Amino acid sequence: MKEYSTKRLVRAVSVFLLVLIFGFIFMNKKELGFAITTQQTIDFLLEADYQILPEDVAYNVESKEPGFEYVDLRNPYEFNIGNIPGSVNIPQTELLTEKNLDFFKAAQNDSATVVLIGKDEATTTGPWLIMKQIGFDNLKVMRGGWDYYANQQLNRNEMSETPKYMVEQPAFNFAAIMQLMQSESGASQNSDAPEIVVPERKKKKAAVEGGC
Repeated sequence: MKEYSTKRLVRAVSVFLLVLIFGFIFMNKKELGFAITTQQTIDFLLEADYQILPEDVAYNVESKEPGFEYVDLRNPYEFNIGNIPGSVNIPQTELLTEKNLDFFKAAQNDSATVVLIGKDEATTTGPWLIMKQIGFDNLKVMRGGWDYYANQQLNRNEMSETPKYMVEQPAFNFAAIMQLMQSESGASQNSDAPEIVVPERKKKKAAVEGGC
């Protein structure tokens, strides 16, 4: 449990740093301001109530469950290749345009839950946090993102105990990197080392016996 909480805390801090960068880029409108504090933001991330399982999304879409809006944050090219039926394409770089803010306000006024879908979960959490900070509390992030949704047979009645999106994979294989660096370092030291020359000791010539 402690390890799980630590992972969530690391993820929360990472996302918070990401959202600061995101905020500096997009929060250039005077009429937009943060509605929640930094501590509230971290608490929301740790609770994970902002997430929705892709299996539940698939079920809701198939059964046409009312009260949901699906917003795809990928670029138009990726969206046109494949998307969730009925979803709306709003690239994350255009989230805060007046037109799109009106869309989110209308959904909030209608008490609809807006599900944000990105290429993966990591690229969706930052935009969700920005929208949360400016007052939209009806948004959720689909776990796994589109990449997982599109490549899995989704059935919430037959879910694996640990779906792939719940298994944290390291971004780099540090053990392999260190091993490679050590092998290259060893090879470099061997090639740069000066060749040791052992001088050959000359044998003395034997004196010539006898005389004239």
